[in-house]
Amino acid sequence: MNDIIKQLEPQCWEHNEFGLNFNYQKFAELIIFECTKVAIFKNDGIIYSADVAGHVASGRSTAARMIKQHFGVE
Repeated sequence: MNDIIKQLEPQCWEHNEFGLNFNYQKFAELIIFECTKVAIFKNDGIIYSADVAGHVASGRSTAARMIKQHFGVE
């Protein structure tokens, strides 16, 4: 695992009447959000022509939306 997981983990600890608890649902949602960011923004190193770039961007947006839908996260 890389540092991204280690950076997400501290965001998931919550205080409640029983003490300090780890929110696994929030952790999963943060991981899913990171996956959608990769789908949209990760540079694959290829320089596309203007007409192709639009299709690539559309495909990335569709992939991110499908990931969110698959896990029921909005």
